Amino acid sequence: MELLDRFLPLSLRQNPRSLRRGRLVVGTCGILFVVLSVSLAARLVIGPIAPAPLALALISIFGLALVPFLLLWTRSLAVAGWLTTCIFLVLCVAQMIWAGGPNAPVAVLLPLIPLMATYLVGPATGRWTAGILLAVIAIVVLVQRLGFDLPRRTLTAEEEVLAHGLLLMVAILLVALLTISFEHQRKLLEGELRQSDALYRRLFDQSKDMVALAKPSGRLIDVNQAGVDLYGFPSREAFLREDIRSLYIHPEEREVLVRRLEEQGFVRNYESLQKGPDGKARIVQGTTTAVRDDEGRISHYLAILRDVTAERRATEERERIVRELERKNRELEGFSYAVSHDLKSPLLTIRGFLELLRDDAESGDLRQMLEDLDHILRTTERMQAMVDGLLTLAQVGARRESWTSHSLFDIAEEVAELLAGRLRQNQVEICIDPNLPSVYGDRVMLGRLLQNLIDNSAKFLQGRESPWIEVSWRSEDEREVIFIRDNGPGIDADHQEQIFGLFSKLNKEDEGTGIGLALVKKVVDIHGGEVWVESEGPDHGATFCFTLPARAASSVRKVS
Repeated sequence: MELLDRFLPLSLRQNPRSLRRGRLVVGTCGILFVVLSVSLAARLVIGPIAPAPLALALISIFGLALVPFLLLWTRSLAVAGWLTTCIFLVLCVAQMIWAGGPNAPVAVLLPLIPLMATYLVGPATGRWTAGILLAVIAIVVLVQRLGFDLPRRTLTAEEEVLAHGLLLMVAILLVALLTISFEHQRKLLEGELRQSDALYRRLFDQSKDMVALAKPSGRLIDVNQAGVDLYGFPSREAFLREDIRSLYIHPEEREVLVRRLEEQGFVRNYESLQKGPDGKARIVQGTTTAVRDDEGRISHYLAILRDVTAERRATEERERIVRELERKNRELEGFSYAVSHDLKSPLLTIRGFLELLRDDAESGDLRQMLEDLDHILRTTERMQAMVDGLLTLAQVGARRESWTSHSLFDIAEEVAELLAGRLRQNQVEICIDPNLPSVYGDRVMLGRLLQNLIDNSAKFLQGRESPWIEVSWRSEDEREVIFIRDNGPGIDADHQEQIFGLFSKLNKEDEGTGIGLALVKKVVDIHGGEVWVESEGPDHGATFCFTLPARAASSVRKVS
């Protein structure tokens, strides 16, 4: 076999079927070469040969010797097999004509020609080779019946018996060698296929990633145990009954995948959101190849998949922590600035009055001393309020274990009752929409959010004519926007962003510490929402808007 394999291109030796056919072609050429050479030598011993048959025999021997080299050059088994069959066909037909027609001794070899074409090229070639052979025999018979003389050499009785015996021996030898060679190659191929199939099954079944073979229609052909475990099916048979299109939570993701496979034939590391029989969503990452048939049409999809849900959750959590750290760093920077700037001012005020108090004490001015003490007391109270506000702001954290869905209407009602004194004092009418949506988060923080916004509006409504506050919501860009609207003094467009900063006050003489709206922004940020203010300007009122999630944000995201 090693000798035969030397005449086969490497590309043919890598395929078991091509290797078998290649060995048959080269082996048959070798057998015909030896048999034809021995027959020619034996025929020369019997007697002289006419120039034409001798030339044909020599050309056939030379052609058979060239076939293996032609196979190395063209790498085509069909060309090599068909050339071998044609040489034998031409040789037999010529000998039949020269020896007297269909009754000639060489006719015993004619049935080998279709058999050879079938083995070396394929069943279809064998059938139409048999048709050609029958047509040639019919033409020879017709020529004889019409009385035309065929060029022939008359054999003696002894030569004819010897030729029949020799050709019969050649036919038997050829059939035996071809059959033995074919059967040997078939057994070798079956053994190689069994080994290949066993290796394939081991690789297929022992893969830690899911490996699946499916039809373009969505019918699953094969899947390994890793795939059964990935989706949570009770058994492999149950999975094979499933239409893979039903696994996609978003069917358009498979449509995009199929289009890319049709265009590119291969898609690497795509992600999609899928589910198993338990309905649990999982992010699946995969690489899929379109398998095409001989006509170039997609016959199967071969997919290698794995569950990356945990990895994506870890990535999203890491990104969330990074964003949270960045936000806290910004808060710390603002806090440092606020402490160094805004708390410094009251300290300087206290120090100034203490110096005045010392001067008044030296002069004995008791009335002025009492006024200085009043200023110091008010300043310390303001500082106490600022420190308390900073502590409240610092204590607001994302305690997610306590988060759940809450009725925003119930929280707003509680806040309105808590602020009833301020509202009555400023004669503010408050209207709360009973259809406020439910939101997801920490109830205490949500209460502080509404309390600061409503109290902020009520504070600036003091002295206004017919003051009112509206707590309601609207749908905008597929999200629910909650807003607190008032008919207060309004806010200039240039100041609408800065008011959410720490210690930010548009009028330094206004009551308050400048921490309330900063607390509002922090609560909204922690809940993953947005907050902003809308106002057409001074004396046109203000609308404070914010968004909050309606339910728990899923850690499994949609991937395209």
